Order: sequence, then structure tokens, then C-alpha cells
Amino acid sequence: MRVLQGRDPGGLDLVVGVRGRAAIPLAFGFAAQAAQVVLARELLTVFGGNELAIAVVFGAWLLWVSLGSGLGAYLRSERAARAACLAGSLVLAFVLPAAIWAIRGSRGWFDVPAGKPPPLGGLVLVSALVLALPCVLLGAAFAWALSILRRADRTYLLEALGAAFGAAAVAILARHAGAFALAALAIGILFAGLAVARAWRPVVALGLGLSLALGVLSGRIDRAAHELYWRHLGPGNELVEILDTAEGPVATIERGGETSIYRSGRLWATLPERGENAPIACAVLVQNPAPGRVLLAGASATLLRETLAHPVVEVGVVETDLALLELVARLDPGPLAERRVTWIEGDVRRTLRNGDSWDVVLVVAGEPDTALANRHYTREFFEIVADRLAPGGVFAVGPLAAPTTYAPEEILRRNSTIYRTIRAVFPRVLVTPGPGAWLLASRGSELTLDEFEVVSRADLRGRDRVDLYGLVEKFYVEKTNAEFRTGRRYDPLAENVEAPQDGSENTDARPIGYYESLLAWAWEADDPAGRVLAGAATWPFPLLVGLFAFPALFRRRAVSMFLVGFAGMALTLGGILGFQAAFGHVHEALGLLVAAFMLGTAAGALPRFPAWLPVLALALLCAALAVAREGYEFAALLPCSGCAVGAA
Repeated sequence: MRVLQGRDPGGLDLVVGVRGRAAIPLAFGFAAQAAQVVLARELLTVFGGNELAIAVVFGAWLLWVSLGSGLGAYLRSERAARAACLAGSLVLAFVLPAAIWAIRGSRGWFDVPAGKPPPLGGLVLVSALVLALPCVLLGAAFAWALSILRRADRTYLLEALGAAFGAAAVAILARHAGAFALAALAIGILFAGLAVARAWRPVVALGLGLSLALGVLSGRIDRAAHELYWRHLGPGNELVEILDTAEGPVATIERGGETSIYRSGRLWATLPERGENAPIACAVLVQNPAPGRVLLAGASATLLRETLAHPVVEVGVVETDLALLELVARLDPGPLAERRVTWIEGDVRRTLRNGDSWDVVLVVAGEPDTALANRHYTREFFEIVADRLAPGGVFAVGPLAAPTTYAPEEILRRNSTIYRTIRAVFPRVLVTPGPGAWLLASRGSELTLDEFEVVSRADLRGRDRVDLYGLVEKFYVEKTNAEFRTGRRYDPLAENVEAPQDGSENTDARPIGYYESLLAWAWEADDPAGRVLAGAATWPFPLLVGLFAFPALFRRRAVSMFLVGFAGMALTLGGILGFQAAFGHVHEALGLLVAAFMLGTAAGALPRFPAWLPVLALALLCAALAVAREGYEFAALLPCSGCAVGAA
């Protein structure tokens, strides 16, 4: 086999063979994209499942990688680039698992109770600090690979192909391997690529040994890192079990004799259920005189016991992963084992769209401060529910934070937006008072929160011990419904205060409720990032582009590449958020979505690829977004935007 250069003075072979050097960009691409998806999933969990973590990771990743590429370009010598590849790979073998550990440990940086996400500014800070060293190394590696192959188009194509395989591998293996095991795989593939390239064998052997050791010990390290995370949230927290589900990891925590289930760091349920949520379940079910078939979705374990106390024939419990229901059944076996209960695996949207009609649909969605939760408050979801309600059927969704005296105005605006959206689909809507407000809706059945009527109906069903008074007290019912309807603080002396007529609705493609919830979250936490987020929505889009593009205005090709990259990443993030709104399991599918983008990038980088083709495809997809309802068009944005970026 012909060798590019001779051996170094010490006789140590640092060179790369002609036929094997293509393995370097492939291996670095695989390792880089696998690391990106793993770290993004970790940050997604630490920050409460907030999909902004994906955008922040991508932004920080690209900034640090670009810096690393610029620094790596200073090594113009092919021999120096090969040596740097070896040294950088060895450093990366230590840095990548350390970054995962640091992300989980970063939860202790913020004085936020368990079940509450850290502030947005914390997300930016952690991402910038933790991603700095691995991204600079990976960015420099691209420049070093370019020095070795001497062909930018081929280097870019091979790196994109490797990245696609890396992201897909994480998506396929994530259910069966923890973050540290996936890091071991990325490191192993990296050094395997260097081995194929005939790099210096002692360093390659050391790297493969580190990868093997990390893989063998990954289970113990992963457990220790999870325990570190939960210790930061409470000194008495004892981690019992971790499950990886389509919507994020599920942790079972014991503390003070109670067992709590957390999903993506947020409280999902406390078992055994002691009736704290019985009042809302009872208030909803008495709205329907014959609630024969009831569908529960979300954190349904907290409502199931009360639901079964009513004259129901069938209760469908929807969960994207039945492993979570099996966990609940072990901790509180009674309700889920009842013969009237049917376990339904899947997404509540798909279940409703493809299933039979229901007399009552009750969705425990929580605050819409993630795209995953907000998808249960959009017009599209409300229309799906309305189509599947039986005549006289009742729908309830919540809980939403009701505004208090010192609550930010964003809470009022958000609640008004969601009220306006559901009112556009259901002619009858009522909101229950309390710290957690629930929206009750129906197309045919009359709804009531009259104290005498609701309590009487509950008594007839033998539910006289359920404390309903907090939901039916007249003053608070009027106050809560007025604030949801108008978006203003309640003034009992004001007359005929109506909702603004120019308000927008919360939809999958325009998730205003998600945005306003993030603003409220940021302002409540006194987070400077909230002020930036609030102001950014009012900036003219051309001004934003101009501010970012200004440094590149002196080179025409630089401007072109910047605008294509800007549009490509904007469409990619829009596609990921749209996919989350449509399907609800971006945590599991993130690797496949990124792989689709990178495959598109590789295709666009092919010689003689028609640059107009991805532009046409993107134009057609953007037009389809206005009429399509299935959600697949969001996923299709990624390979098309990748093609456009690669062709540039």
C-alpha cells in the first residue's frame, strides 16, 4: 500500500494510507453527530423537556464548531493535521463522557425545586460551557480532515454521510443503551476509523481501550450520574428506577414514604393516589349524565380511581409507552387492573383520529411551556377531539396556572389565547377556578359549575365525600372565566368587558400558547433571557437577518452561504418543533430527524446536484404546511433543507 509520507524521525507511523484516509471524515462525522444528539437529549431532560434546548444546542454547537474549524485551519501541514487528529480524538474520548456528567450535574447550579425547569438563561449558559471543548475539537477535526483529503467537496460529503449514520445509530440504540454507552460507541467508531486509516497504532489501541472500558462501565456511570442529578433536587431523594420512553426518561423517586414519578424532570404522578385530583375528575364526569366510555390521556393515573367510581362502562388509558403504565401498575395495582380499564399504546391524537367515539375525553396536559404539552391546546387537537365526542360528550384539558395577584401579564394573555382557541371549536366552554384551572368544553351538552347542581349530581352518584367546593364557588367561577375570556384581571365593578377581537389562535404551525408560556416562565424566574425573548418577537425579520449578515456583506459568496445556512437551520428547527406538535415524541425521534437532515446534506454535496431542486421542494412543502394535517410534511422539511445547505 502506497503511503503519502514517510515515517517520523522516531519511527512512529503517523501517516494515513491513500485508500484509508476517507475513513477519517466518516468517523469524525459519526462521532460528532452521535455526540450532538446524545448531548441534546440530555439537555432536553435536564431542562424539563423544553424543546428550546434543541435550538440552543444546535446554535451553540455550530458557533463552537465554526470556531474550531477556524482554529484547525491554521494547521496547513498534512503531517501536522494527522497528528492533531490523533491527539484531538484522544482528548475527545475523555471530554465527551465528562460533558454528559456535567450536564446532569448542572441541575445543582439552579435553586429550582424538583419538578420545575431551570430558567432559560441557565439553558444557554450550560450549553455554552459544556459544549465548548468537544465542539471546538470536532470543528478543528473537520479542518484537519480537509488538510488530509485536500478536496473540500469530498470531505464535506463523507463527513455528512458519517453524521447521518451517527445520528441514526443513536436513534436506534437509545432505548437499549444509556448516554454513556452511546458515547462509548461514538468514541469507538472514531478510533476504528483512525485504525482503518492506518494511524499510529499505540494511540488507536489506547482510544479503543478507553471506549471499551467506558462501554463496560457505562451502566454504573449512568446510574451514578442520574443519582447525582436527583440528589441536587433534594437530599432525601432516592432513585429507584429509570425508564427511557418516547417522550423522555421516566424516573421513580422515593422520599419520605412517598413514591413520585418524574418524566423529563417534571412531576408526572405521586402514588398511591390519595384523591387530590378526585374533585376535578368528579366535576367533569357529572357534566355527562351517562359517561359510558371515558378516555384518559396524560398523567391519567391521578384521575383513574375517581373515574372508576362513576357509572362508566369502559375507561381507555392512553400512553405512548406501555412500560410507564406497567410501572404505575406495580406501584398502585388496583385501578389499572380493573376489568373496565383498557390500556391503549400510542399518541392521544392518533388514538382519537383512528378510534371510536367517547362520551368523556379528559387530558392531563399541564402547562403548555413545551411543544409536547402545547400540542394538547391547539386548534387542530380541539378539532380532533370534537370529531370524536359522542352526542352530549364532554372534553376537559388542564391544568393551567390561573393568574394570581402578582402573576405576570403573560399568564393572562396565554390563558386568553387558549380560551379563544377552544371557543372557536366548542360553543360551550367553562373554566374551573383554583391554582390549576381546567377547561371544560362541549358541542351539545350544557355545562355548569353551579354549586347546587354539581354537588347534587355528585351526591346522586354516591360521591358526596368529594370536596367540590373549590371548583364551584360562585365568585371564583365568575372571576376565572372572566379573566380567561378577556385576558385582563378581573374587576367586578367593570361592565361588559369583552375579549379582544384581533387575538390569534394557538395552532400547531403557530404555537402562540407555547411562546406566551415561555415568556411567563422567564418573567417569573426573573430571567434576562425572557426579556430578550419578549423583544425578539417584535423585531422586524429583515433587521434580524441584516444584523447577523452584516459581517459577511463584504464577500458575496459569504453572504450567500450565510443566508442558506440561516434558512436551512431555521427550517430544520421549525420542522423538529412541527414534528413534536404532530407526533409528540421528538425525544425518541431526534436522531432520525437529524439523520434525515444530514442525508439531505450529503445528497446536496454530490457533484452536479441540481441546486434548484431542494429550493423547489421546500417551496412546495411550505405551501403544503398551510393545508396538510398529518404532520409528515414537517419531517420532510429536514432532508430538503439539508439538500439546500449541502448544495450551497
